[in-house]
Amino acid sequence: MKRLILSGIPCIPEAWHKIFPIEENVQQRIIPFIDIFTKEFYKNKKLLDLVPPVSDIIQDFLPDQIIMHDIGVTIGILSLISILKKSRCLQHSIVIFNGVFGYFDVNRSNHPIRIQNMSYTEFEYEVRESGGEIDPKYRDHYVDIQQFYKELIEINKLNAEKINIGTLNKSPELIVNRPKIDLGGRVLIIASQNDPYIYFECLESLASIILNSHVKIINYGHFPYSESTELIKHELNKFNK
Repeated sequence: MKRLILSGIPCIPEAWHKIFPIEENVQQRIIPFIDIFTKEFYKNKKLLDLVPPVSDIIQDFLPDQIIMHDIGVTIGILSLISILKKSRCLQHSIVIFNGVFGYFDVNRSNHPIRIQNMSYTEFEYEVRESGGEIDPKYRDHYVDIQQFYKELIEINKLNAEKINIGTLNKSPELIVNRPKIDLGGRVLIIASQNDPYIYFECLESLASIILNSHVKIINYGHFPYSESTELIKHELNKFNK
């Protein structure tokens, strides 16, 4: 089996071994967000610049299973959509932890705004207090991470102009009727309701627009490796059968 993990901000790869330990029969590759970010974001300082390299990794590695978390969800879904427009040859299953794809209100979950006035020390402290393990590479690129979050704020504003987020929050039928996305395989969404950064409706929205998806609620905060790892492993084993 070949497993690809698209890790989000600001995790170190080793943290994922708490859920996905090194196994003799599994070829595992972990892609930290910061590695893609430092290679690609400086070109045009755009989120979409991060999609082609991830698409290339998926097509070169050809994983049987793709794990996504945090911003890795956004980039991973965009990458799969890009690949599947050209080819239907991928055969994989997908596990999504808390992340966002299109439906997100920065006024409700405001860490992209708060980070603009946070020092790196404050950022690191908050991550650790929330159970995260931070990659030391973020220290040298923190100003650019703040810039990246500014772009996410602007994207959110553009989306808000197209969709009245307040209305969407009160009208679940608008979410249900959105166009469906086929990611080319079975999808398990392991959603946490006590995430301090991403509110649960983002995951409900995601489940409603992804074909062949199933939601399991396990409260692990924001970082899946910080809490309830045995419950998560149990659900993964059921999903993998």
